[in-house]
Amino acid sequence: MPTQPISGNTSPIAAPIPAALTPLLRTLKSQLQTLWGDRLVHLILFGSRARGDAQPNSDIDVAIVLKNFCDLGAELQLVGQPICNLCLQYDVVISPVFLDESFFLQNNGMLMRNIRKEGVVV
Repeated sequence: MPTQPISGNTSPIAAPIPAALTPLLRTLKSQLQTLWGDRLVHLILFGSRARGDAQPNSDIDVAIVLKNFCDLGAELQLVGQPICNLCLQYDVVISPVFLDESFFLQNNGMLMRNIRKEGVVV
């Protein structure tokens, strides 16, 4: 799967997404697009899987950037079952982080800087 650096990230991603993750991430993105439509701004792989230094049992960190994000409980309830099904199907742990688009673009905290630096848009 080709990598696409996040807007504003001037350094290329050093490691491409492992081929073994491509089907899972494509399926996840498709399911999220079905659930949220235009509200889904980005699905971003970050963490050890994006850096290329993951261990076999490392989780899969994904940032889900949404327009008009306001209720974590409602969003988790909506996406919980599809993510759980993918975890079982692929025998992995997917760790989603939900972010409002404006927060993602404007916040300069450590997590946001990390996602922007190493994240790969799916």
